[in-house]
Amino acid sequence: MGMRHLGLLLAVSVLTACAAQPADDAAAPSSAAASSPAASPRSVAPEPTISLPSGVPKTKRPDHPTDDFPQVTVEGRIAVDGQCVNLVTDSVTWTLMLAPDAARPRDGQKMKVVGVPNPNAFTACTGSPLTVQTATPA
Repeated sequence: MGMRHLGLLLAVSVLTACAAQPADDAAAPSSAAASSPAASPRSVAPEPTISLPSGVPKTKRPDHPTDDFPQVTVEGRIAVDGQCVNLVTDSVTWTLMLAPDAARPRDGQKMKVVGVPNPNAFTACTGSPLTVQTATPA
């Protein structure tokens, strides 16, 4: 088994030596090397250049926010739960975002409310926030 290892080691050494030869020496025949006056240097690819645009980019006015909601008019019955004043309709329960100085509607009262939905309003109430513009008994 020792001879096998020695043969394998010799084969690997020969392959390593062949692979280590420069590519120019292996590819060029000896007669071509003798007839050429001087070897030409390898051409090196130029490094890419990065150019930045001059000036500032053109700007435009920003578009209106897409979460602007249209004004709605809803009718329903008032349900007061602690600090929450909800308007219960057939399809939606609105949490009325009343002005601090606005009159507070009574529980069970029928109301007609004009306002704008405001899903970004922070509230602990369970309804969909509605910023009230006008509220009248129905």
